[in-house]
Amino acid sequence: MQTQAEIVTRALQICGVVPQGKSPTPTQTSEADKVLLSFLASLSNIGLRGFTNTQQTISITTGVQDYSTGVLSVLMHSAFVRDSNADDWSLTFITAEQYDTIVDKTDTGRPKYAFVVRDPNLYYQIKVHPVPDTTYTMYYRSVEDISQPTDREDGLAVPQRWEDVIVYGLASNLADLYQIPDNMYARVNNKFQMLLELAKGRDHAVQDWVSVEPI
Repeated sequence: MQTQAEIVTRALQICGVVPQGKSPTPTQTSEADKVLLSFLASLSNIGLRGFTNTQQTISITTGVQDYSTGVLSVLMHSAFVRDSNADDWSLTFITAEQYDTIVDKTDTGRPKYAFVVRDPNLYYQIKVHPVPDTTYTMYYRSVEDISQPTDREDGLAVPQRWEDVIVYGLASNLADLYQIPDNMYARVNNKFQMLLELAKGRDHAVQDWVSVEPI
């Protein structure tokens, strides 16, 4: 799984902006990041949904059970709380039905369970139990749409056949920005179009990029 940083570097090398084996400058990185995010968003027009795995944190307050992620996540798949001694304690996700069976919902202590639902804005709402007896930091891992801004070191969770499509598509979209020669642009864009058609054809048989379901 390639990270955003790796994709940007490869694309800049392919279109001749950055020499092989070298790293892009901060300016080149910033410009290419913007083009990449715009390109990723455009892929939804051809039916591709890609995802990135990220880790987020929420400050847990004494006596407060309810929190919002504030992030448009597709899936939240693991979480733990860290106490003041820097000890980590796993959180177990439970369903609405399981939460309803808890007899004493006002019981206090270190949170052990998390009941997760979506609000009307599609943000995750998290209710922890027991009611926090002190402050903690919750760490959770989630899957987010790759058209959203992401940490550059997070992997873009797309099928392997789409990785080169994204790299060459980004390289093609960087052509105007860096005014690469016409013959180089033609080579890069032709490779992008070929990879795109191959990946789309493969998707008819393997629909693995739509398999992510929310809790």
